[in-house]
Amino acid sequence: MKSMCDVAERLKNMGRQEERINAVKFAISLGASEEKILTQYSREEYEKALALMKA
Repeated sequence: MKSMCDVAERLKNMGRQEERINAVKFAISLGASEEKILTQYSREEYEKALALMKA
C-alpha cells in the first residue's frame, strides 16, 4: 500500500510543479522581469518555462 501512496504523492507534486511552470510562463508573457519572477520562483522553474515557450 505504501507504494501506491508514493505514486499518488509524486503525481500531486508533478501537478504542482507544472502549475508553477505555467505561472512563470504567464508572468513572462505579461512582461515581468527575470528579477521579479525569481523572487517567487526558482531559477530552474524560470529556465524550464523559457525553454517551453521557445519550443
